Amino acid sequence: MKRLSWMEKLSVSFLRPLLAGMASYLIVSAVMAADPEPSSPELPLVYEGPGLIDPKAPDGHLMFSPGVQNIQIYRANRKPSPLFGDQPGYTYQHHVDIGCWKGRLYAVWAMCPKDEDTLPCRLVYSTSTDGLHWVEPKDFYPPGKGWSLRFYFYHASNGRMLAFAAGPYPTKKMAEKEKTTLLVREIRSDHQLGEIWTLIKPGPSYPPSFEECQDPGFVAACREAYNNRSLLEQQDYGALLGERGMKWHDPKNWPGGNIGGRDNFWTFGKALCFFHRKDGILVSLCKMGYATLSTDEGKNWSLPVIPKGIVAGSGKIWGQKTPDGRYALIYPPQNPGPRYPMVVTTSDDGITFRDMRVIHGEVPPQRYKGEGKDLGPQYLRGVAEWAGDAPTIDKSAIWVIYSVNKEDIWVSRIPVPIVAEAKEPVHDTFDNLPAGLRVPDWNTYAPSWTSVRIAKDPASTNQYLELEDREPVDYACAIRTFPPSMAVDVSFRLAAVQADRGRLEIDLLGEHGTRPVQLVLEQGQLQAADGQRMAKLGEYQPGKWAEFTLKVKDGKFTLLRDGKEALKAAAFAEPSSMVYALSFRTGEFRGVAPEKARQDLPKTEEPAGASVYRIDDVNTRHLQLCK
Repeated sequence: MKRLSWMEKLSVSFLRPLLAGMASYLIVSAVMAADPEPSSPELPLVYEGPGLIDPKAPDGHLMFSPGVQNIQIYRANRKPSPLFGDQPGYTYQHHVDIGCWKGRLYAVWAMCPKDEDTLPCRLVYSTSTDGLHWVEPKDFYPPGKGWSLRFYFYHASNGRMLAFAAGPYPTKKMAEKEKTTLLVREIRSDHQLGEIWTLIKPGPSYPPSFEECQDPGFVAACREAYNNRSLLEQQDYGALLGERGMKWHDPKNWPGGNIGGRDNFWTFGKALCFFHRKDGILVSLCKMGYATLSTDEGKNWSLPVIPKGIVAGSGKIWGQKTPDGRYALIYPPQNPGPRYPMVVTTSDDGITFRDMRVIHGEVPPQRYKGEGKDLGPQYLRGVAEWAGDAPTIDKSAIWVIYSVNKEDIWVSRIPVPIVAEAKEPVHDTFDNLPAGLRVPDWNTYAPSWTSVRIAKDPASTNQYLELEDREPVDYACAIRTFPPSMAVDVSFRLAAVQADRGRLEIDLLGEHGTRPVQLVLEQGQLQAADGQRMAKLGEYQPGKWAEFTLKVKDGKFTLLRDGKEALKAAAFAEPSSMVYALSFRTGEFRGVAPEKARQDLPKTEEPAGASVYRIDDVNTRHLQLCK
């Protein structure tokens, strides 16, 4: 037998699968080369517009989608907690889904001690009546009895709400394609969890088949779920469907005989989601941005393709109809590359998407070392068409759940309608709004040990926006967008509760992620960037309100403090032809994403001393709007 040379061995072990993947990619791309019509099987949808400006920046240097609130609902911690008793907490958190039932949002996610998909595994859930306040998590399935999936909810046509988990199997590391047993239980109307049954592939080590249940309504709901192909296709590669799955999970059905993808692992069929376009056609999306269409509710599907303009990698892509009848795609637009930022694009018909804007543009430091812990907001999901008795808890917003750094669990409240930019000048007094975490028209970023809220002065009727920060390695942030302007006056009142600790950075945001105007309050001192130098502007007194006005024009700004000129015609810190937002941040600007944790960060498991800042009477006067 002829011995292979080292080059031939390399070809067999490395180049052959790579070339096979490239061949499938080229074949799929060739289908697109004829400039097909948008909405056709060859081009199910399209994104028209620019993508990331800087792929290394946590926000991609894109503009923010106005009014989005980002809320951390669970912060990983090694310390014991009510969930773990006297045992150390788990620090790997992942595999999320969100549903809506009887006026509550349900968030479900998986926990592992520190590494990806390793045992032991806990499948937990938390609920919220407003999406802003979340209860302490509890077990969704008993520990060791139910494992993570790509989805967890199904609301049947008879009104029953089902909750799923994967059946455990002998392993040390879980794999999505091996999860072929599906467990089911009911979420009752009183929000209690019912008895556990097996929906798919029962066996001697699993609970009895749902068919043995004496509740006819539950059995009917389970049968309906079993026959919902799109529901079950959400698990990778049609693992729960067997022969009923998409034919595209079989390589022999692809042109060239290889499943499309960028290599042998990152292929079509991972983490599918579904929505109906305005024309009624069912759209499926999955990792790497593959899209396919069905005109018969999921029985048959067109050849998967990567649509023009869609750049989606391994961090998932989510598509859905919004309560106002429009559509949204939400995803990290890099492939290959990091899993940030999280962006949204919108469409009137579910076919042509435009206006890429940032939903979550922060990448905080990873606090815990672990295997398979990618950086950034990822593995996001919204409320699927079948994931509850309503698409959301109210029609004014949609909700998306995701993991940040595969460590902490977050949700985003995205107001509806989703708009590309603010249209009206700002006049925010906060006085006629309910006190609490809901801050209309503001973009907020609030880790668990911080808060961004509307607060009331106990000594008067005055209300204001309050940022409190006790987080040792992250910060709170509040951003108010306004109509993009080449010349504008921006004014606000500000009070720092303390002067001996904390840092508040105040920026005006411009094009391409720039911060043309930069102010800093720290250690009792106020500073402002004048070009490349920091100008000291005097002290500030804790608890005392001060009024600031920024007059922006022709690449310069003038700062007034309590009506007096503190800085005149200062040069922009970073060049920009316009400004469009005012930002308050209780920490130093990061600018770039950190590296993955090589070891656990010390002193992160207890809150730090609080720093508190209050903002009021935010106004803008637009002298020259952008055309």
